[in-house]
Amino acid sequence: MEKLNVAVLDMYKSFPNQGMGNIKDILTQNNVNFKVYNVRENSEIPDLNDFDLVVSTGGPGSPYEGQDTWQKLYSKLLDDIIIHNKNHSKKKYAFLICHSFQMAVLHFNLGKIKERKSTAFGIFPVHITDYGHQSDFFKKLRTPIFAVDSRDWQMVEPNIVAFQDMNAKVLFLEKIRPNVKRERAIMGIEFTPEIIGVQFHPEADANGMKYYFSDEERMDKIIDAHGYHKYHRVMHRLEHDDKLPYTQDNFIPKFIKKIELEYSNL
Repeated sequence: MEKLNVAVLDMYKSFPNQGMGNIKDILTQNNVNFKVYNVRENSEIPDLNDFDLVVSTGGPGSPYEGQDTWQKLYSKLLDDIIIHNKNHSKKKYAFLICHSFQMAVLHFNLGKIKERKSTAFGIFPVHITDYGHQSDFFKKLRTPIFAVDSRDWQMVEPNIVAFQDMNAKVLFLEKIRPNVKRERAIMGIEFTPEIIGVQFHPEADANGMKYYFSDEERMDKIIDAHGYHKYHRVMHRLEHDDKLPYTQDNFIPKFIKKIELEYSNL
């Protein structure tokens, strides 16, 4: 079987990050061809013939940015994937992370994206829903998983009618907060069986984060912004193989294997 072709949509806008390096490492380890497209700075969008799978990254800033420019191209790509899949047995796939997830929610009108009162930062439990436990892709996933959560915006107030019209499903919810009266943010959606999006960072690498956050200057910035207790908790959770390594192994790599299996059966 030929290698999968993966289009990596870079939403970082040249903002320093670890996510892009982690995604490239995962794709390299899983023996696929990939090409990076700079969406937010150069309005680069792949043609449908250029990929089997899109991996669309997280990124900084507001998901409402770019409504009149590159976001139109991004939204059209999502629509084109859906149209293609209705008419072809060989499907196109997309895995959307954080910022990309938020933009897809807005495009499909599946709920509200609201600015948080404070930035979410850390490694938090994420809970799989009843539907997630029934899905072929996530049914063997334990709950909760632990994932890097870094966001200033979040999805709330799902549009039930739009969910029903699209037959979309909620896959993940944020951690349970019994002392907080606000609704739990939606952390993952199956937009279609071929388009999955999550509001966390399953690409995150524990060893890389330990090294990155051990830098004295970065450590001081995190402590100033979030407190010593938060910094210590993040570093402690990075030591556990059943947290980030488990999450990293069970998302993008499994999605790639799922596509390879389906292609091999065509």
